[in-house]
Amino acid sequence: MEIKDFIQFDISRDMINEAESYLKQSNFDERCEMKKLRSNQYGSNKKRTIQGYIGEVMVGNYLGPAAIRVDYDEFDFVYKRKKIEVKCIAINNTPKLYYRAQVNSCYDDFIRKQSADFYIFCFANLNFKIGWIAGFISCDHFFEVGTFRPKGYEFLPGKYYIADATDATVYDLTPMSLFDAECENGFIYGAKKEKKRIRQI
Repeated sequence: MEIKDFIQFDISRDMINEAESYLKQSNFDERCEMKKLRSNQYGSNKKRTIQGYIGEVMVGNYLGPAAIRVDYDEFDFVYKRKKIEVKCIAINNTPKLYYRAQVNSCYDDFIRKQSADFYIFCFANLNFKIGWIAGFISCDHFFEVGTFRPKGYEFLPGKYYIADATDATVYDLTPMSLFDAECENGFIYGAKKEKKRIRQI
């Protein structure tokens, strides 16, 4: 995995509009009311939710019409009979290989393992101008190489996780150029290969 493998998007107004339409379709306000009953309020920030949908728009544009969007809690797309969950992380600059690819939990003291086959990790800058698809990893392999972090974990000075999470690094992902082959031939890259972990900051 190298930085040159990232797929960069200039995020257009049309892409933002599409993400905002997904937000409306999701009954966001109603779902937030239900989340108030939980101790963990992850998923109730509107801007973060739009950011997640921007990740879905990028992935949908990259994979094309063969990717069927389902917007289900466990996965976002079905593509070549594989279930795909998209994760999009907000950043201030260009993503690096040591950046975290993380999956947050909806509940405290709980590791969330969704029923998807693959995670595709994306990044978008905070003003929604530029985004990147970093790569993919099978869900099983993600939890093999990832590390559980409790809510409040300080990953940078003054920066804390807002929910329990499992994280790996971008280095652990596989380039999207190999995604079709993996979908068709079965977990030959992202699930089986051994990788030397790099230092986490």
